[in-house]
Amino acid sequence: MGARERNFREVVMMVVEQTKIGGVTTLRTRRAGFDGSTSLNRAEPEPEPETEPGNHSAARALFLISPSTTPCGVEMFARRLAQTWTDVGLVEESVMIRGDVQNIFAVWKALDVADVVVMNLPIVAWKRVILTPLLAFAAALARRKKTLLVAHEWDDLDWRRRLVLMVYALFARRVILSSPIVRAQYLSSAFARMIRRPTSVIPIPPNIERGRLLTASRIAEQIRSRRSGKIVIGHFGSIYPKKQSDFVLSVAAEMKSMGLDVLVVFVGAFIKGLDSVEEDFNHQLDLLKLRNDVIVTGYVDRPEEIFTLFEEVDCFLYRFAEGLSSRRSSVLACLQTGKPVLVNAPMGVDEFNHHRMFSFALDNDILRLLPISADAKTYAKAIATSSPSGKTQAIEMHDASWRDAVYALEASTGPAAD
Repeated sequence: MGARERNFREVVMMVVEQTKIGGVTTLRTRRAGFDGSTSLNRAEPEPEPETEPGNHSAARALFLISPSTTPCGVEMFARRLAQTWTDVGLVEESVMIRGDVQNIFAVWKALDVADVVVMNLPIVAWKRVILTPLLAFAAALARRKKTLLVAHEWDDLDWRRRLVLMVYALFARRVILSSPIVRAQYLSSAFARMIRRPTSVIPIPPNIERGRLLTASRIAEQIRSRRSGKIVIGHFGSIYPKKQSDFVLSVAAEMKSMGLDVLVVFVGAFIKGLDSVEEDFNHQLDLLKLRNDVIVTGYVDRPEEIFTLFEEVDCFLYRFAEGLSSRRSSVLACLQTGKPVLVNAPMGVDEFNHHRMFSFALDNDILRLLPISADAKTYAKAIATSSPSGKTQAIEMHDASWRDAVYALEASTGPAAD
């Protein structure tokens, strides 16, 4: 490790150690479990062993999925979860919900074999057929089958989507949440206290896998032609206000004011349906005089090209209103590169305890936490101390993370989970 990269790591830790984060004082304490123990603070950290299925009879699961040709993240998760369920030797059946009566007949027939029905929400493609999946849950209950609802969001949902999710939860035997913070949001609601359903957390795996890189990429060439002598900051995922993507621009502006050259690469596109997102972003570019210091790639479909672009980045940067949560698959995608990912700390002290890849990244100083309220100047100071570029070791936990998700879900189907 070079001196400049070593300094980069030390400054990030120094910034966190000198600032209290919701009652938690230091990053080192976070890595030690926040309780003073050092079980996670290993000199040479290794992945935790995978959780194996429980001793109860393995559940035969029916997954409800969408037929969308342009699936959202939750849809992609539902499909891969069903696939991995089979990969680990469990019995799986999937029914595509298109909104017609044949779907209910297909569900009814599949229930001859299935013990449990699994549904993920919110599914964008179901917004016009919201009654059909609900009838599928009702059919399962009528046949005395278990129903599991996997809810990926709660407070961040539009109130109308949250209302729909509430209706589905009434038909669920168990509600499974995508992270400890989402679970806490759900449990703090009057609705959760009213229906009193058991809950659990499922570890969300990365949504894309790092595989072979491309030998040629037009966008990568564009980045290389503009990066000479600059620190390249990456940000992966859709660009929209709740993700605070424009905060990265503020950090870049702070770095320029310190006399540093910087190039920001947004690997993603502006989210559709929000009319002024792109206009507001461009206005911010002009306001901060960053027009020549930013590249927005637009939507990149192939994972091998996404990771080829990641190779051109020195570090990744995120800030979330609620702090980092373990459901952030975009952050997980970046962590697979082994390059530094700077992000503000989570609200809860147990946010990563259940999650293999986040815990491993913390132990290896790949995931570097700043105070939850850290401003652009704090981020800029951490990055500016040194360039984080250099030889890195990729994290290869994609498949293992998906098996973890399956085993967590499978554990929720057994007698002890009722």
